[in-house]
Amino acid sequence: MFLRIVLRLGTFLVVLLACSAALNRLWSRHAGLLSGSGPGSRQEGTSLALKRPLTLLLMGLAPKEEQQLPRIGGVLLVHLAPGQPVRLLQAPGTTPVVVPGSGAVDLERAYNIGGVRLVAELLETRLNRPEDDWVDDRYVLSSSPALAAFVDAMGGVPMTLDPPPPSPQFPP
Repeated sequence: MFLRIVLRLGTFLVVLLACSAALNRLWSRHAGLLSGSGPGSRQEGTSLALKRPLTLLLMGLAPKEEQQLPRIGGVLLVHLAPGQPVRLLQAPGTTPVVVPGSGAVDLERAYNIGGVRLVAELLETRLNRPEDDWVDDRYVLSSSPALAAFVDAMGGVPMTLDPPPPSPQFPP
């Protein structure tokens, strides 16, 4: 029991450090996204604000056997917009998409066909958001357990169904 707690805390800390490092690199590379004149111009007690929306694509890769292509265990979209709360969208690797020239496949197969860029473009199309052009923003590839630990650390991904699904009609 104690070992399990230590392992979970260790995994959480590794994920936290990896996400912190990724976000640190993201902010330094996208200095133009932030208000202010660049790194080092931040004043004491002020916070950074985005100038334009930013979407991060986090993909968890499932463990693979030898001679097996990598599989996507899950996809998490993190959308940051100025003056708005952070929005999260989680999509399983089995989400169906249509790849031009390959037909209907799931995200796992699409990743094997065209990598991260194709997955991002397909999600844009699937979400009917091509005008947002977030394909050129940033992505993070990690192991599926690390992505799951990150989602758990964020408090999970709450589900909001809009519109709500129809109630099932059961016979009396």
